[in-house]
Amino acid sequence: MLFRLLVPAIVLAAYAVAWGWTALGRGVPGGDDHPGQLYRLIHVITLGPAPWHWNPGWWAGYPELQYYPPGLFYLGALVHHVALGLLSPGAIYLGLVWLVFLLPGASSYFLLSRVLGSGWLALPGAFLALTISAESRSGIEEGLRWGLVAARLGWGLLPLLALSLLPWLEDTGRPRVRPALLVAAVILAHPAHLTAQTWRE
Repeated sequence: MLFRLLVPAIVLAAYAVAWGWTALGRGVPGGDDHPGQLYRLIHVITLGPAPWHWNPGWWAGYPELQYYPPGLFYLGALVHHVALGLLSPGAIYLGLVWLVFLLPGASSYFLLSRVLGSGWLALPGAFLALTISAESRSGIEEGLRWGLVAARLGWGLLPLLALSLLPWLEDTGRPRVRPALLVAAVILAHPAHLTAQTWRE
């Protein structure tokens, strides 16, 4: 059991860290949309989480978080408060970039290894989820290089939502709290990743 689950997870983690260390660089990303995303994190840290709060320093003061999914930046603000303000917004943002890079691969691995019963069988799908671009807003090119980090976070949460529904699909239980919390997290992170069925429900 250990060989089938833990060892493939270590292989995936080693590849992801090596790939990310090479591709993402060593510092806070500064190109494309990343400066604006860092600004949104600074916004929620300094002005508070209210999405309707008018920001006097950005685009004539419109309520910045009202127009962009705030979930990732709420998470960053939580890290800021837990760290008692000792981490700079740049350091927190870099950590968030790494989180959204790794999450799709990790969450896909958890889902696929649970469904397929083998971490080795889960590896190809996890590698694909980790590194795919294919003009996806959540892929490596747009989600990380362009800086569409909120979209990638929402995408990375979807396999966890599917995983939370497995007991219901397997007729071994009817989960209630975890799927609801994950749907709420996807909405806050990036509503476009909700399925049409979720919207109807």
